[in-house]
Amino acid sequence: MEFILLTEEFYNDFYNYKEIETKQNRPYILLRICYNGLDFGVPFRSNIKHEHFHKTTTDKINSGIDFSKSVIITDEKYISSSKAKLRDEEFKNIKGKEFIIKQKFVKYIKLYIKSYEKVKNGKAH
Repeated sequence: MEFILLTEEFYNDFYNYKEIETKQNRPYILLRICYNGLDFGVPFRSNIKHEHFHKTTTDKINSGIDFSKSVIITDEKYISSSKAKLRDEEFKNIKGKEFIIKQKFVKYIKLYIKSYEKVKNGKAH
């Protein structure tokens, strides 16, 4: 499991995507998964107001890895050589949980695709 920062070039190339988190020192977890051979950057966030995340703290604030704000890493140039820094509690709460996190993320991606297909085909309510 890698913890990364995205490069300034990433933010410059994708500045017009309003859903992308723009805080350039925000840590991401790099998930290399076998879902269509894609690499994803999934950001750490606080105060998450939905259920599509993996909790990384024990406090009452929903802090964790937010699947809904994930980005596809299309080129290694978007991964900064600077090291991402995590809070000790977050690191301890995800250490050894890569398999679980990946399973939850793939489940989210499948749900997202299913919802997208419904909207695309005019079947959404």
